[in-house]
Amino acid sequence: MTGLGVVAPNGVGVDAFDAALRAGRSGIRAVAKLKELGFGCTVAGVPEGVEEIAARVFREGERLSMNSNLRHACLAALEAWQDAGLRRSAAGDGEVDWETGAVLGTGIGGLDT
Repeated sequence: MTGLGVVAPNGVGVDAFDAALRAGRSGIRAVAKLKELGFGCTVAGVPEGVEEIAARVFREGERLSMNSNLRHACLAALEAWQDAGLRRSAAGDGEVDWETGAVLGTGIGGLDT
C-alpha cells in the first residue's frame, strides 16, 4: 500500500479521520431520513459532506454515473492515489496510466444500481 484514503462516518479524508479517532469521536448518529422512511432503527454511520466534496472533485457527468457507494469509494481511492504521490490526469486529456491502479471492494454497496 503506497497511499491512504478515507471516507468514514467520523471523518472524510485521512487527516479528519485521524483527528476523530484521536478525539474518540464516533460517526454514529441519528439520521432523519431513516426516521422519515419509517425504519425501526434510525441511527447509522453515514459520512457527512461527501456530496460537497464530490462536487469539487468530480465533473457533473462523473457524479451522475456514481451511486453513493461508488462516490465514497472513488473519493477514498482518489485521496489514496494523491497520497501515493501520483498525479491525476487533467479532464479530457485522454491520458491513461496503465501501470498503476486502485482496488475497490464492497460487501453489498451499490446493490440497488
